[in-house]
Amino acid sequence: MKYKVFEYAGYICILVSYIIATLAQRAEGVFVVIGLVASLGLLLGSIICYVLYRKYNPNKTTIFKNKAELLILVIPFIIVILVLISLRK
Repeated sequence: MKYKVFEYAGYICILVSYIIATLAQRAEGVFVVIGLVASLGLLLGSIICYVLYRKYNPNKTTIFKNKAELLILVIPFIIVILVLISLRK
């Protein structure tokens, strides 16, 4: 559980990166560049978190121990995607 923080932080970075990228599509001017840089930075942070997680748990073959952990992270992600898609229309 000690290194699960890297795993959860990685997924949160991906989610926030998607939100920023979606909102940056509506922006104009310099805010588009700021949104792109922030989104790419969070994606890089997610990759770094994954690498650190695998470094400290090299023998772990699965990411989640049970389906409840997967659902806790996937369901909010799906809800946010649906809300953002509905806001675009």
